Amino acid sequence: MSLLDKKLTELESVGSCIDTKLGMIYPMYVDGTHDEEMGNHLEDIDEEWFDSLSVEDKVIVDKVLETI
Repeated sequence: MSLLDKKLTELESVGSCIDTKLGMIYPMYVDGTHDEEMGNHLEDIDEEWFDSLSVEDKVIVDKVLETI
């Protein structure tokens, strides 16, 4: 399944994509697809992952955290 099918936002700095409505993070493959079975909620992600976010990706994640 591609990003367009799910309307997910890519977080390039951490090799993931985020479902901005649900706060779910999915690992991404090189071909742009994501692994739906390996999703984790933002509240369950460790601090190291957050520390690896680029400034641009952090803005996206912070907006999602405000809404969930």
